[in-house]
This record gives sequence, structure tokens and C-alpha cells, in this order.
Amino acid sequence: MTEQRVHQTTLEPDGSTLRWLPWTIGLLCVTIFGIDFLTPLGIATPMLYLFPLALTVGTRKPQVAWGVALLSSGLTLIGYHTSVSGGVVPFAVINRSFSVVVFFAAAMLIQLFIQHLKRVRLVEANEALLAKTQIQVVESAPNGMLLANQAGVITMVNTQIEHLFGYSRQELLGQPVEVLIPERFKARHPEQRTAFFHSPSTRSMGAGRELFGRRKDASEFPLEIGLNPIQTPQGRQVLAAIVDITDRKTAELKLQQAAADLAGCGKTLVFSVPSG
Repeated sequence: MTEQRVHQTTLEPDGSTLRWLPWTIGLLCVTIFGIDFLTPLGIATPMLYLFPLALTVGTRKPQVAWGVALLSSGLTLIGYHTSVSGGVVPFAVINRSFSVVVFFAAAMLIQLFIQHLKRVRLVEANEALLAKTQIQVVESAPNGMLLANQAGVITMVNTQIEHLFGYSRQELLGQPVEVLIPERFKARHPEQRTAFFHSPSTRSMGAGRELFGRRKDASEFPLEIGLNPIQTPQGRQVLAAIVDITDRKTAELKLQQAAADLAGCGKTLVFSVPSG
């Protein structure tokens, strides 16, 4: 989705709004003109044009506000010359002149408000698009990705986390991360989490130590965890990238065993060589 598409889908009023709003504004203007025509000149009836002027905010188009301000000004002047009621003419001139000034001042304010509203909604739309993109990136990651807040509550997981730990997404969301940690490591984890958020940085978790995860069936597996602090609308959280290293550990053990066997064979050969 391009930025232009986001702008169109989030900032423009829907078709139904565009259909009835101009008719409502026009009907109000005609009604107010009729009231003004029958009202004494000394009464500030033209100020009623502020109501249809305010409705132009719904069109999200400043030019409509300026057009209604111009129309209201014209009807105000026509109302002065065609009114069938008597009144104090000097006061009426001041009253209607002030009304015209107010109309255009209101149009200016409406334009500023619409521009501000568009900027705010565009930022919100872009943030929503960015968040959606980030979620898609996390979801498609080959490694397990888990997001947790400062209280240690899981706020997001991807499909790979479900595969690694055997839990469904619904079972994990809202749960403490300790459900994925073996019992012998749980007691220290809150302290380690607090220390991380006190000095957040991108790092590997448990450098120099072996880490293990706990599946739903209580089985354990070796893993590596990369931590990345991120700022979210809900506050600072940590994104953990989790890799199952069971295959690597198995390969390392096989290499170590092979090396040990080879060393044993070497010693056997040395001891078996007869002395001269």
C-alpha cells in the first residue's frame, strides 16, 4: 500500500458523506437566508451561517469552507438590501460587516484545522502501516520472535515460537515469559530482565552461558537468544530472537566424541608399537 493510497483511504470522507453534506449545507444556507429576510435588520441573524460553515469540516476540503464563507457573505449582503423588516440601518451595517469578517476568519480556522487533521491522520496511517509491516516481517522470520514488555508479559509471538515451544499463540499472549523458562532458571530471570531494561541495548542473552527453553510438554532444548529493545506505543519492550541450537549441539557432541575416539586410537597405536 503506497503513501498516496493510505492518504486516500484514511483522510477522505466516504461517498455517502459527500452525497448528503453539500445538500445539507445548501439547505441550511437557504433556510437561514429566509429567516434573515423576515427578521429585523438589527438582529445578528447572519451569524447563523456559521453552522453550515462548520459542516464543511466534514468534506476535508478547505476550498469548500472558503466557498461557503463567500456564499454566506453574499447572502448576508443580499439580506440587508432585500429585508422587508425595518431596523437601525447604521447598526445593521456594522453587524453585517462584522459577520462577513467572522465568516472568512472561520474559513481560515477551518482550513488550518483540516490541514492539521490531515497531518495527524497521515502520521497515524503511516504508523499503522509501519506496524503492520513490522508484524509481517516478524511473522515471516525464520527464527522465533517474541515481544515482551517491562513486566515480562508476552505481547506478541510469531508462528515459529509456536513451533519451538508447542504452545498456541492464544496460550502465550498475556502470559509471563517465565512459562518458557526451565524451573531452575525462573527465580533469577526477573532480576535479569530489570537489569536489561535499566540499560537496554542490542545484545545476546546469557553471553558465555548455556541457555535452555522449556516446551509445553516440559521438555527442554538448548537455544540462543538475541535481545533488541524497541519503543512501542505501549512503552519500551524487548524483541527476542530465539534460535533452537539442538542440531548444532548434537553436531558438536559428535565432533567431540570423534576427536576423543581419534585421540584414543592414537594412544593405542603408540602403546602397541613394540620397542626396538
